[in-house]
Amino acid sequence: MKKILAIITLLSLAFTVTACDFDNYTSGTDIKKLSESDADDTLQSWYKKLSPSTAEHQIDLDTSTEYVNELPDIDKAFDFSVRGNNQVDIEVWVSTERSGSGNDGWINIVTEQFNRNKVTNSAGKTVSVTIRSIDAGGQLDYLTMSDEKPDAWSPANGLWHEMAVYRGVDSVLAEARSTGNTAGILMKDTVYTDFMARNGNPSGQDFLIKLIDDVIDGKIVLGFTNPYTSDTALNMLVQMLLAMNPTNPLGTETAQKFQDFQKLAPPPAYTTAQMRESAKKGFVDVMVMERQAYSNVTDLENFVFTPFGVRHDNPVYKFKSTTPEAEEVLNLWLDFITGEESQKTATQYGFNAFDDHKSADTLDGAGLYAAQALWKENKTGGKPIVAVFIADVSGSMSTGNRIGALKESLLNGMQYISDNSEIGLVSFSDKVTIELPIDKLEGTHRGKFQAAVKSLTPDGGTHIYDALIVAMNMIREHQKNSSVECHYMMFMLSDGENRGGISNSITDQLIVSYGITTHAIGYSDEASMTQLEALAALTEGHSEKVVEENVIYAIRNIFQSQM
Repeated sequence: MKKILAIITLLSLAFTVTACDFDNYTSGTDIKKLSESDADDTLQSWYKKLSPSTAEHQIDLDTSTEYVNELPDIDKAFDFSVRGNNQVDIEVWVSTERSGSGNDGWINIVTEQFNRNKVTNSAGKTVSVTIRSIDAGGQLDYLTMSDEKPDAWSPANGLWHEMAVYRGVDSVLAEARSTGNTAGILMKDTVYTDFMARNGNPSGQDFLIKLIDDVIDGKIVLGFTNPYTSDTALNMLVQMLLAMNPTNPLGTETAQKFQDFQKLAPPPAYTTAQMRESAKKGFVDVMVMERQAYSNVTDLENFVFTPFGVRHDNPVYKFKSTTPEAEEVLNLWLDFITGEESQKTATQYGFNAFDDHKSADTLDGAGLYAAQALWKENKTGGKPIVAVFIADVSGSMSTGNRIGALKESLLNGMQYISDNSEIGLVSFSDKVTIELPIDKLEGTHRGKFQAAVKSLTPDGGTHIYDALIVAMNMIREHQKNSSVECHYMMFMLSDGENRGGISNSITDQLIVSYGITTHAIGYSDEASMTQLEALAALTEGHSEKVVEENVIYAIRNIFQSQM
């Protein structure tokens, strides 16, 4: 009977070779899972049809760990959201929940008004402010890893300032609160009611302690984002560690408890939007989000918001080296944006709620860096990471520097993959090649990985779903032979859409059936993301389009979060 079912399944999935992928591309979220045996039969049938080749690579003995400057040209990576053009203009870096678009654009609105007012300084010159929209992690990276420096900078909370000062940045406080905000724990209303009743209506730090215990006991599923880039995620990480052990939040006992916590937590979401989608689909009961963001979404009405941790009052920092002329403009601007009319606008955009929430204790700069490292080491709950990178080497990857950017990003990204992780590499055009089998990224395997990446050469068509079949077969073989539970991932690295080969309906059903987290990166600004985004959405993976100038930095951030 099992074989009959497998044959029926195979007959229901068409193998079509076409000139244009949209002829054999289907979309849809209601995908029926196969049983493990039927999935294996289906996978093996298509794998045998493809019959991929296997490459042999010598060991590359290059032991350098810094291949390139990771940070792209800031003007290409992070654009201005407001451009000032008066006689004296200063540049301020502002995190994206205030310098974005729509309801995330409060600072843009009030700064543009300030610039239009033609305010003059003590010398009688008109002044203005230019805003660069850049996330808090990006601000910290450029301040600590480059010579770029604005006249002032403004993350959502003060944790990033502590880290910057620890790394030698001459940052000092200019304004403690540009507008009020808090981080919060969002809990589904029915889950919240049960949680409060079960734990005796806890509040403050006790609320967080009880939440951690419930996650470890498997009563609640909590998700949060990447503490290397997210204000809220870093805040949450620190508060959890302090709740686990107030006297030694970075010690061995705390690390073990955090690992136990992560065993039942979902993989980290790369963005708040991705996490919100997971909540809508019922994958998580609890997540973290800023109050301003929560107040501006319409699909989370059934979640209860509880503020926690350090306040997100959007402080503004200057530098000891800031010139007196620039500092005068900064003070004039701060007076304007903290004034009554500007704050009324901020309130309309979702800020200035929960003013009674008091900031919690935190760690110093060194402790914050250590907390990030602890998270990265334990985020999979002790499960080894097993990943297959799937590299597009079709002819279109020869355009510009696409193949060069892919190679450089993978080679540089090795720095952020631990030796305990196991990786494999597949390349594909209209043929699929196993460049490297799955093994620990250490010693010989690391050297062969370098050699394999450097050898990638573009030519031929683009059979994305053929390559996924081969990568999944590698993972299934590993699962069958592994004595420990692992966290499996695939990274699709491509510059465009499928152009023939197996239908995505086959691979989609297999990915969903196996539950393999799949991330999809579109190389180049011209990459078609429709299929890549749909691929990542199957298992709540991350999808992102990266331009050639930004690809190394983007892949580095993704590897920090996921690997």
